[in-house]
Amino acid sequence: MNNEANFQEFFKAYLICALWSSSDTIEEGEEPINLDNDYDIDDIDIKCKKELESEARPFYEANKQYFDYETKTCLDRFYKHGIAHEEYNTYDKYAQAGHDFCLTRNGHGTGFWDKNELSKENRDILTEACKKYPEINLYIGDDNKIYC
Repeated sequence: MNNEANFQEFFKAYLICALWSSSDTIEEGEEPINLDNDYDIDDIDIKCKKELESEARPFYEANKQYFDYETKTCLDRFYKHGIAHEEYNTYDKYAQAGHDFCLTRNGHGTGFWDKNELSKENRDILTEACKKYPEINLYIGDDNKIYC
């Protein structure tokens, strides 16, 4: 794949993870729902997608050389934990990196730093690179679109 196709895999996985790791309430006082239960990346507002891409693309470009995952191991773990979405027939290192970028920048307690498929040096580099990006919070708007 070319660089743009690799970025698109990274970004798609990043958006899927952002939905998967986010929750919101539809009505005040209701229990929060996981956004990926009822929404997909097509429900994310275009302005929000552009904002997220404006952060994801520079991270990807500056750090793609450190995505030295063993792809087979990533694929096995994702399916084992039910995280791989049906849109993926495979889960490549760029998709894994997009997923880990989302988790690490949001401080979810997992991410680049705990992926033994990466070299220790690259885990440290990628984790440090995420620190300049603030946490993102997706939410459901009144128009039933997803915003950030």
